[in-house]
Amino acid sequence: MIIDILGRFKGEEEEEMMAETGMVMVGVLGLWARFVRQPVLEFAGEMIQLISEVTLRISRRDTTSHVPLSTTS
Repeated sequence: MIIDILGRFKGEEEEEMMAETGMVMVGVLGLWARFVRQPVLEFAGEMIQLISEVTLRISRRDTTSHVPLSTTS
């Protein structure tokens, strides 16, 4: 038997229910980590990499390959 917060003894049925609830919670957290958290982190990592590559290309733009806006003759 275990004692709850108020100091009452819990029976075997309540202990089993608490254990089952804990196992369900662990299972749900495992599924969340596998099917939600991991893809979200992978997607965020890909977006960060893409943004950094675009920023790098913009900052390294070659100015000699561009036509000037106004030409003087």
